[in-house]
Amino acid sequence: SVLAFNRENPYYRIELTDYDAAYYGFVGSSTLLGGRADTRFDTFERDLTAGDTYDVYLLGPEYENAASLEEKNLFADVRRLCERTDYITALESAWNTGEDDAVYRIPMSMTASALVTPSDTLTAGDTFTYDTLIALGESLPAGEALFSDDVAGELFSISQYDFIDRENKDCAFDSPEYVRFLDFCAELESAVMSGNANAYYDFTLGRSADALLIPDALVDSLKSGRLKFFKWNMNSLQSLTSFYFLNHAVGGNLTFCGYPTAAGDSLYVEADVTMALANGLSLGSGAYEYLEFLLSDTIQTAPALTDYALPVTRSALDKLLLVGYHYYSDD
Repeated sequence: SVLAFNRENPYYRIELTDYDAAYYGFVGSSTLLGGRADTRFDTFERDLTAGDTYDVYLLGPEYENAASLEEKNLFADVRRLCERTDYITALESAWNTGEDDAVYRIPMSMTASALVTPSDTLTAGDTFTYDTLIALGESLPAGEALFSDDVAGELFSISQYDFIDRENKDCAFDSPEYVRFLDFCAELESAVMSGNANAYYDFTLGRSADALLIPDALVDSLKSGRLKFFKWNMNSLQSLTSFYFLNHAVGGNLTFCGYPTAAGDSLYVEADVTMALANGLSLGSGAYEYLEFLLSDTIQTAPALTDYALPVTRSALDKLLLVGYHYYSDD
């Protein structure tokens, strides 16, 4: 993207300072500098303290001090950028971290996962809550299972947001609803770890972890009704195309129901890398133009991104869905 921007933009040029390259290791690893262990993050922060600031920041997930940089007013509020570029509103809201809903960092790509189910599993109009899921598990006939994939991690991660009040620094982890759900997750995790089927989990019904290969067992168990939910990872154009094939193979009645929450369904979204702009830059500056370029359909639909992730703008995601369906319908 830097090469393309520098080639196409007649007014600005992006130059990189790569803190990873200086250490020749995995992100977060250490090297010996001046007789002591020192990480690339220490060097980055020392440079900032010395006044070596930048216009654009790319921050990986291992860098844990991004919030402190926000508190020091190093980053600009980029809500206007999101509004100008058709940024996915729900994703933008998830990154509101400042006062007055300010957004200081945003991902440039994402991956997501959701539970998928045959359309007759959930009653029309029902919200997909914790109690709904547990009740389905408790009423399953012999030989049927809720899951064939390990979903305990996603279930647990999403549930925390319903029982943590960050604004008031409070939590409700001892509530009867949450305790019941934790017991459910523990029983599911126990079955996953042991490899033994129980009322909630049976891995023999087919897993969907590899979007390039749809197991026959998964198709058969969905068509027969023995499997109620499976996890679909949306992490590339290929994963979207494969879903069209799977849906067709089971009769076209699959629906994304997300993960259960107190209010209803929810996606599990991950973004490994976030971008930030330096505070004080004008909206028409080169840094803003670069981020707008990163959020353009040209970059958001490029194979370099869609081979491993999904775009974060509505227009690019719509185009990707059409491309995926085109491949499916041609074949």
